[in-house]
Amino acid sequence: MLKFISSVFPWVCLVIIAIGLVCVVYGCRKWYLLQKEIDEQTHLETLKKRIDAKQLTTSEAVERAIDEVIENNEVNIPTSMNSQKKAIVDAIQIEYQYCDFLKRRLPNKYSIKQNVRIGNSEYDIVAISEKDKTDLLYEIKYWNTPKPMHLLSRVLERIKVAGQNYEDISNRNYRFKLIIISDPEVLSDVRSACERYLAKHDVNFPPFTDIDYFSTKEIH
Repeated sequence: MLKFISSVFPWVCLVIIAIGLVCVVYGCRKWYLLQKEIDEQTHLETLKKRIDAKQLTTSEAVERAIDEVIENNEVNIPTSMNSQKKAIVDAIQIEYQYCDFLKRRLPNKYSIKQNVRIGNSEYDIVAISEKDKTDLLYEIKYWNTPKPMHLLSRVLERIKVAGQNYEDISNRNYRFKLIIISDPEVLSDVRSACERYLAKHDVNFPPFTDIDYFSTKEIH
């Protein structure tokens, strides 16, 4: 009996050691994956807090809307004060309406921030993904007439810079969405003008960027 035990004992030890090594490797892998997930969640929460801290004030958001309205040629100086106010209010309302629309449309795995400054760039909306490392960045334009197409090139150039800025600072991937919103009766003309320009000209189109078109009725 003792001879039998002594003959199988080394093999039993080897089996126990092998099982132990498998458990150690499995445990280390689980720990690594758990630690990686904890680190990512910590980084995500830190990013959210940084963005909250850098949200534009109401006055800064209004100033930005004024600059965009003038750039979009919705207000031609000189013009009446009432026309200026209406164009600015419309631009701000459309942006807030789209943000509410986006909150209804996106799954709950996104944390949506509006009017934020990150580094040297400003963003209409940042949707931080909690399911992966690719966030959504939004530039919203309320264009109610076909614009001079050099304006589209200028917007796309800013998007390229803002996207790279976000990636460098947040250490996360991104997808940029240029949202062009128009009244229903002119949406087709605005979209056609943009698509013709992009088809005919050598535009430096930013990477990871889409252009989506909506009517004002769609986002209500």
